[in-house]
Amino acid sequence: MATQALTLSLVACETSLDEIKSLISGCELGDIGGTVNTKYRDYDAEDILEALHAEGVSVQRARHLYDDGASMLEILMYVPDSERARVDAWLSDCEALAEMNWGVSIGDTVDMPEPTDTDSWNFAFSGNVIGFRCGFAQVEDGDGDVFDIEPDRLTTE
Repeated sequence: MATQALTLSLVACETSLDEIKSLISGCELGDIGGTVNTKYRDYDAEDILEALHAEGVSVQRARHLYDDGASMLEILMYVPDSERARVDAWLSDCEALAEMNWGVSIGDTVDMPEPTDTDSWNFAFSGNVIGFRCGFAQVEDGDGDVFDIEPDRLTTE
């Protein structure tokens, strides 16, 4: 069974805690955080994140911004094939969806980029996605070494 990375941006005031719990159920949550708009006192994302945290979900603290934008939730999740139709249906009915990106899947051959100062590999290479852990895709190189990388930094061949 393949699993695919999905990144979402949702307008927090147009969704709810129960909807978010429904979305992520049956999937692995890589990361969830958000922003709040302190200028217009829009704390909906922070309220949802605090409720998830109280239920034992690992969340990132909401960043407080003083701007004109809406309070947003940013979600990285890993969706198994068995949940894909349900998640697609959820997304098609979602009024809160601002951005969505289906990313790499387990089994994909990908190009690892040139490393930055904090990366653990020494040069760009091609490898295979063998899993997901926390907020990272795990990529195995030709020597059997495995490297963690943010899924959105990968390109498929």
